[in-house]
Amino acid sequence: MEFMSNVEIVAHALRDYVRPHVDGVSLLYIDDALFAGEPFEALTTAIAIAVSNEVALPPVCIDAVLAVDGYDEIDREFLATALPLLPKWSMVA
Repeated sequence: MEFMSNVEIVAHALRDYVRPHVDGVSLLYIDDALFAGEPFEALTTAIAIAVSNEVALPPVCIDAVLAVDGYDEIDREFLATALPLLPKWSMVA
C-alpha cells in the first residue's frame, strides 16, 4: 500500500474544497499537477485558483498549507504573497 505525503493530502484537500467554487478547467490544472506527481505545484495552483476566484479558505486549510515542510524559496515567496490576498473566512450563522 502506498501512502500520501502531507503535501499530497493538503493538495487533495484544497482541490476538493475549491471544486464547487470553480470551473472544471481550473480543476484540471490542479489535477494535472497531482497526476504528474507534483504535489507542491498542485498546492500552489490551488491557492492561485482560490485567489483568482475569490474563494475564502477556512483557517484550518491555511494552517495545513503553512504546516507543510519542503517548500522551495519560490513557493515560500508565492505563499507569502498569495495567502494575504485570499478573502477573509467568516462563519455565517
